[in-house]
Amino acid sequence: EIDYTNKYVIDGDIGFTYTNIDTYPYQKEMISDAPSFTIDHSVYGFRLMDVKLKDGTSAGLGDFSIDYKTGVITIDNSNGNIIPGETYHFDIGVNHVDGIILEANAFVMDVFEIPLDYTITTDVVEVEFLDELDIATITYVDTSTGGNVVEDVTYSLKNAPDGFAIDEDTGVISKDANADSGVYKLTVIIDSNVGSVTFDDVLTVTVGDAPSLQYVQADGTTPLSNVVLSPWTEYQTETPQLNGMTVATLEIILPQGIEDDMVIIKDDGRIKVREDKDIPEGVYSLGVIATNSSGTIVTFENVFTLTVEAHWDVNPVFTENFNNVTDPVDPNTYNSALMHYDLNGSAQSFNVAHTFNDKPGKEKDLFTAKLSDDGKNSPDELVDAALVLELTMQADWRKMRVSFNEDFGWGDDRLDWYERSLQSSHDISDLETGTFDNSNWTTIMAPNDWSGTSGWGGIHVDSDLNVVPFQDVVITPGNASVFLNWRVQKTEPTTGKGAGFFIDDIKVEVSKAFAAEEF
Repeated sequence: EIDYTNKYVIDGDIGFTYTNIDTYPYQKEMISDAPSFTIDHSVYGFRLMDVKLKDGTSAGLGDFSIDYKTGVITIDNSNGNIIPGETYHFDIGVNHVDGIILEANAFVMDVFEIPLDYTITTDVVEVEFLDELDIATITYVDTSTGGNVVEDVTYSLKNAPDGFAIDEDTGVISKDANADSGVYKLTVIIDSNVGSVTFDDVLTVTVGDAPSLQYVQADGTTPLSNVVLSPWTEYQTETPQLNGMTVATLEIILPQGIEDDMVIIKDDGRIKVREDKDIPEGVYSLGVIATNSSGTIVTFENVFTLTVEAHWDVNPVFTENFNNVTDPVDPNTYNSALMHYDLNGSAQSFNVAHTFNDKPGKEKDLFTAKLSDDGKNSPDELVDAALVLELTMQADWRKMRVSFNEDFGWGDDRLDWYERSLQSSHDISDLETGTFDNSNWTTIMAPNDWSGTSGWGGIHVDSDLNVVPFQDVVITPGNASVFLNWRVQKTEPTTGKGAGFFIDDIKVEVSKAFAAEEF
């Protein structure tokens, strides 16, 4: 029979001794030697009971372990929890069959301060908002006695603000365009084989204001928000106030409806609206894209607006209701602005008259043309006659609109052989030679734009009232006169089909180029 009782009993005096260590807080394992002790013929093991700091508080056991058989202590500083300048006291328990022997303060580890300091090329710097550059370099200093302890150094910024970075290998601190305006104090962490040190506020960086672009009025100081001008007005801004960046190139942002050649930007930022580009009416927001020498782009939206509007004169430049007419009068002598041209010799009469005198209540004062080929002309000769209004151009005229009343016929059957049209031109040399040159005229109302029925009552009015969809008359500056041509033609060579063409209440209005106003 085997006796399993332990015949060898130990007491607390076993000569339990470690070799204490002095160490830097290396970011790796630190390992003690095995302890020396005297235990004969007994089963035993080692247990880590507590680790205390020099003020007597417990450091906890999370970063410490002991080999049960050998008593070798391992300190794991991979998380950087070992405190530089601290002293650690280890309480060890020796387990055996009769219990545990507590060896208080059996092992002591003194941790040196981390021998790290730094130098930096500058500790204060001012930069512009858009600068993208290296602003300083920080370098570690090994302050150990031999100056050869520190290895594997890397750099990082603590809670780095947007727009700032540091090269982990070289310590170069840089700024990009994402940094907002303001003052920043940068804190650098230097990691090494002996631990990590945080250096607070090593660099103060002042970032200038964000770029701004302000257009101003002619006085050079009042902000410009809106420019009101006509579709034909030339306008140029003052040089804008640009702050926060040095510009290499400028580009204008044009809204839909404004073409590239209508509004341009100059190298100094002045924006020019070019003359006589007939810009569509409306309110337009302009923007500017600025690029600096490094290629950084800043977009300025809505630097100011253009309000483009056409002003129609409240007083017509020409009106004629023929109300002072009592007898037929040649229009060329009745009103010097009115002329008639009988291009094919087909008008029996062409005059200004008080008509329908034999019908009380239906008298009309108007221009009239009696058109006929009944026996006067050969059957194949087509009627071509014109009433022309000449208006002396003014330098600021740019667009014209016309309204009038008209009647045609002497029976609806006559409409099938005649058609009327309205044209404009700056030259009537073709009519003066007895011909009509289509290339010399711009059609305002083509034959199919007319009502197709005869009778009074505002058949044709100005385009703003949208009764008949004809175009405004576009005027080309620099001409002496503008001519309006009411033309009537016979479309079939049929004998015996005369007709009358009557026009009354002519009104002509103009829209002018006017000086721009700044707001």
